[in-house]
Amino acid sequence: MLDLHAVCVSSISHGFLQQSPGLKMSFQCSICLDVFTDPVTTPCGHNFCMVCLREFWNSSSHCQCPVCKEETAYKW
Repeated sequence: MLDLHAVCVSSISHGFLQQSPGLKMSFQCSICLDVFTDPVTTPCGHNFCMVCLREFWNSSSHCQCPVCKEETAYKW
């Protein structure tokens, strides 16, 4: 299985993300707008930093995807 965090750390250390804005967007959290830290995927398929998603859900009465608003019962 692909370890997304390891790929991000490796890519950053080699400067690939700074050279390719499109690649950085692929590894960018929609909440903090930075490269994923401890990435998680919602049931609808969107990716976020675990801390960002947890803080987003803790500030809301619903557990829903910040991007598409699909609700989920699962909370990290």
